[in-house]
Amino acid sequence: MKKQADNRYRAKVTIGHDENDIPVMKWVSGRTKKELQSKKDEVERVYITGNTESVQRDILFEVYARQWMDVFKAPTLKAAGVSMYHTVLNAHLIPVFGTRQVRSITPGNLQAYLNKLAKKYSKSLISQVHLTLSQIFALATAQYIIDRNPMLTVSRPAARAGTRRELTDAETIAALYVANNHEYGLLWLLLYYTGARLGEVLGLQWSDVDFKRHSITIQRDIDYKQQGGKVGTLKTKRSMRALPIAEELFTVLKEKRGIGSSYIISAPKSGSYLPQSTAQRHVDTLRRAMYAYDNSIQHTDSPLFQRQNTRRTDKNKMKKAPQVSVITPHYFRHNFATLCYYSGVDILTAAAWLGHTSPDVIMNIYAHLDNTRGVRDASKISGIFKKVAK
Repeated sequence: MKKQADNRYRAKVTIGHDENDIPVMKWVSGRTKKELQSKKDEVERVYITGNTESVQRDILFEVYARQWMDVFKAPTLKAAGVSMYHTVLNAHLIPVFGTRQVRSITPGNLQAYLNKLAKKYSKSLISQVHLTLSQIFALATAQYIIDRNPMLTVSRPAARAGTRRELTDAETIAALYVANNHEYGLLWLLLYYTGARLGEVLGLQWSDVDFKRHSITIQRDIDYKQQGGKVGTLKTKRSMRALPIAEELFTVLKEKRGIGSSYIISAPKSGSYLPQSTAQRHVDTLRRAMYAYDNSIQHTDSPLFQRQNTRRTDKNKMKKAPQVSVITPHYFRHNFATLCYYSGVDILTAAAWLGHTSPDVIMNIYAHLDNTRGVRDASKISGIFKKVAK
């Protein structure tokens, strides 16, 4: 190791021998001894161990993550798994780490990000993000892109408490008022009275409604996670189900049936299902309307507005985000299960109505309500979907 006139350290590495057994040398240099050693290690990886992958040591996280997904992960997964990983990458990891070099991301960076995520999102999402990061960095370590897996010391934080709950009385009043008076209100009515997932509700067609038997069949899903969005299969076989229509919903559907499209919730121009951007806008608008009706209910910044605001190049044009109710479409599923509990619906029936593969989720909700609310109120049995507001 020698220090040159330009104050850089220089050293040679023997990378092999030629046909005359004369050593073949490779010169490397660095501004510091640490950098020089790193360069020497790099040369040894490439020329001695044959690790050609190590030439990617400057690769950006987004580029490497997409390579990992396309080459190593996607071929082993079913459509639902591919969709999950794409969501984690595109919605969470790439916006944060995409422009960083893989080897520049530290355990502290990752732990801080997961801790921040845990304050806002569910246990399942935190687990998915942690799993994705662990797999990406494990492969990067095996390919010598990084020397040590930073995820080895990163723990999975507990998710924010209370991410799943039923609607409060005030939220119920606001939700039903908006559902019955807003131009997009039918979406809220279907979510409230069926407990279906958002994609399932958006996939409902008029042919799924049996007006004679007062029932509705869930049998398709609008999957926006696929390229461009498409009509997809349901999450599981048990997701295909028929459930009774509450009188309040039946009356509205009977008034609107068959108007303009085969889809109950339809795009005004095409008559098909709603495009993703339109569906997001409708949900955001309904959440704003709930808060406008009652500004005492729990609220937050509009996530749709936040996404649009972050794209603004002129910082001076950024505006304060409007407030929306915290109630998202998935809250209605938990609320539906709670209403089933209060109405005396048994666990297996409630699980079937919600399309769960097993009744475990419903059992946990019922057990929680038993522990916190005591004996069920029999007077609520006849009024499971009692209309609170018109």
